[in-house]
Amino acid sequence: MPRSWNSDPERALDAARELLDRWARQPVSRWLALAAGLEADIDARAAAEGVLGAVVPACVSSFDEWVVRDLADTAWQMAPRDISRISEADARRARHLVERMALAHLVRDTLDDADFTALTAHRVA
Repeated sequence: MPRSWNSDPERALDAARELLDRWARQPVSRWLALAAGLEADIDARAAAEGVLGAVVPACVSSFDEWVVRDLADTAWQMAPRDISRISEADARRARHLVERMALAHLVRDTLDDADFTALTAHRVA
C-alpha cells in the first residue's frame, strides 16, 4: 500500500538521512548484531531485496541513490569502534544491510508493508 507521506522525494531522502544518522551513533557491535539477526529471515529478505533492486533504479534518481550509499558508508566510518577485529565480510554485510534499510526509505511509497518490514527490521541477534 503506498505511503502518501513519503511520495515527496525530499521527505523520503530526509527519512533515509535520519536513519543513517541514528546508525552512525550505534557501535559497530550493533551493526554486526543486526547483520547476524537478519540471517534468520533470509527468505523474506531475499524476496524484498529483489523488489528493492528493481524499484530503486526505476523510482529514485541516481544522485539520490548515490547520496544514500555515500551516507551509509559515512555512517559506518563514524560508528564507534567497540570491537578491535572485524572481518571484511562481516563489515561488508553490515554496511550493506544498513544501506538497504536506508534505500527502502527512499521508495517506501512503492513497497508493500511486508517488503518494507523485511528490509527495515531491526532485530538484533
